[in-house]
Amino acid sequence: MIWLQISAGLGPDECCLVVAKVAKLISAEARLKQTELQLIEKVDGTRSETFQSILFAIAAEEVPTWLNDWIGTVKWIGNSPYRPNHRRKNWFVSVQLLEPPLAMNFQLKDLRIETCRSSGPGGQHVNKTESSVRVTHIPTGLVAVSQDERSQAGNRKLAIERLKRKLQIANEGEQANARKKLQQQHTNLERGNAVKILTDEKFHGY
Repeated sequence: MIWLQISAGLGPDECCLVVAKVAKLISAEARLKQTELQLIEKVDGTRSETFQSILFAIAAEEVPTWLNDWIGTVKWIGNSPYRPNHRRKNWFVSVQLLEPPLAMNFQLKDLRIETCRSSGPGGQHVNKTESSVRVTHIPTGLVAVSQDERSQAGNRKLAIERLKRKLQIANEGEQANARKKLQQQHTNLERGNAVKILTDEKFHGY
């Protein structure tokens, strides 16, 4: 399992918008390349449908070849949708790999896995199948839930990944310490030497 973070760094709302757009582009390419990509966490921006950062899990032992083209700084060239008269045209986001929790911190025998019917939209499929999964880490009492996937197996896998995330934070002592590590990824954003340069045309439909 590999974790992938897309971050606006300390950039303004425009960069947070680019995070959302880049996440959609990467997700679309993952589907095309048949790479399983799962959402772990979103940190909202100040505007609707914008994000300071998005964290994905990739179900692979090695980094997929196509993903290497995204790792680094991504630059969007375009006018600000929020400040039409703003002179700045270049907006930067960071796409980086992160290490997931170590396997030694997590054992399946310590889990209680329960299934139930999913709630919310989804029609008859949601109402008639017990696809939602709740995973409890018995030693700590930490709980993670997933009903995002249509299958029970998919939700089980995603709930376990989310629980690993919570365990990582707990093992570091305080949630603030874990947030500090992710924040370092924000401040390390390099505005230059972009691995990809995107324009409004590339983002059309996103």
